[in-house]
This record gives sequence, structure tokens and C-alpha cells, in this order.
Amino acid sequence: MKRQPVQHGRNGIPGRPRPTTDHNTQQLPTRTPSVNGLKIPTFQKPCGGNPIQNSFRMDCKEGTDLWVFVPIKVVNLRHGDIIYSSHPVSLEGHKLNNTDVFSVGQQLSFASNLQSKARSKHKPCSYDESGLFKVKISSYGLNYYGIYEDTVFLDNRRTVSTEISYLGVRNPEQRTTRVFVTAVDECGIACQPMIIRRGNRKRHIIRYRKNCGAIEITTKGNQYHSNTYRGAESLVWKADTFSVPQPDENQIPIVFVCDYRSKNPWS
Repeated sequence: MKRQPVQHGRNGIPGRPRPTTDHNTQQLPTRTPSVNGLKIPTFQKPCGGNPIQNSFRMDCKEGTDLWVFVPIKVVNLRHGDIIYSSHPVSLEGHKLNNTDVFSVGQQLSFASNLQSKARSKHKPCSYDESGLFKVKISSYGLNYYGIYEDTVFLDNRRTVSTEISYLGVRNPEQRTTRVFVTAVDECGIACQPMIIRRGNRKRHIIRYRKNCGAIEITTKGNQYHSNTYRGAESLVWKADTFSVPQPDENQIPIVFVCDYRSKNPWS
């Protein structure tokens, strides 16, 4: 009987294939990713405009030192019949274009008719598709000549959007300051001024009362103003070491509610 030759494998071990030659092996490419090669998405930024340059004119004088800053808050309830381009998707994978994801779910108890059109019938109002919504806050001196203006930015996609800002008025150190404050949105609709009520708190809820916008600022009692913008910020925002900054709502004496279901504050 003729004996078959033994096939030797790797290292001469019988029954195993011999190693492939070097020209048949392919080395996988190894490349360290670079941050320069990452695709960073670009965003279309809404045009918010530039900050308002106030003259800080007070009667016959000018200067920031003649003014103080008072913390205020603007509360915006979503309005308008706009549908934002962020839609819910069904379980079948269909996009529901007749609504947006911000409008899905049970309505907040105090907010109804959020999709209703604004009250303005004379001035056409176009909504920014990003949800950016601007409200101009202003103060007009009643016993002095001086005007201060600023812009507050809110998010109209949400049921409720709030923003804290600081309004310039005359320094009340010499005499009482009487001023008329307003908040008017870019649709020309006035927001309702509310003044904090002291000594009437229940369950740690801060109470406010409606006001036409005419207020009086003195140096007596609780002082809600500071000589600088940052000083007014420090009245509101508090934080211990390594803690998250939180606003003290008790230090915000004026709140503007942009409701759009109520009547004009001066009607």
C-alpha cells in the first residue's frame, strides 16, 4: 500500500494549512480622527438686532449715575395661529404636519386658546419661525424728563416663557421717583403690569396686583433697585459655592404678563 505524503501546516504541524505569504496580507488603515474633520452643523441664527443705546438723559443732565436699575420679569403665554416646524411623529413613522410637538398634551390649567390670534387688528404681525419673540420694555418719567428702553427675548414655542431683565429709572435718592412702565411686544400689544404685594403670601406663593403702569419708587422700606445693572442682577440671583444660581422672586417687584386674552391694560 502506497503511503500518502503528510501535509505540514504552520510550524510544520500536520493537518494545518501553511501560513499565507506576506504579499497576500492587507493591513487595515489606522487613522486618528481629527476635530478638523468633524462636520459641525450650521444654524440659521434669528435676527435679534443690536442692544438699544439709551441716552441716559435726565432733565437737563446726562449720565448713567443719574439712574438706577429695577428688576422686572416678563411672562409670555404662547399666542398666534403659527405651527412651528418641529412636528410629532406617529408610531407608523408619519409626521403630523397639522400641529407641532410643543402643542401636544394636556393644556395647562391657566392657559387656554393658546393658538388664538393676537388682539392686534391694525398692525400685521409675522412670527419668527425659530420661536424668538421680542418685547420692548420702557420707562417714562412722570416727575422727571427721561426715557429708558430695552428689549426682552422670549420663546413663543412654549406654553409659558419667562425672562428677567432690569429697567432703568431715575435715582430716587434725592426725591421720590414716579415713573410709567410699559411692555409692548412686536405685534404692538401691551402686556399687563403687575406689582408685588407685600405681607400677603400663602404657601410661599408671591402675590401680585394689577397696575396701570404708574409706580412710585422711594428709598423707604424694601429697596428693589441698584445703582448699576450688575448690582440689580445681584439682588435677584443668589448662589452659594458650587451651587446653581437661582433667582429670588421676592426681589422682582414688577411683572409684565403678556396674556393676549385680556383686555388692554389701559382700556
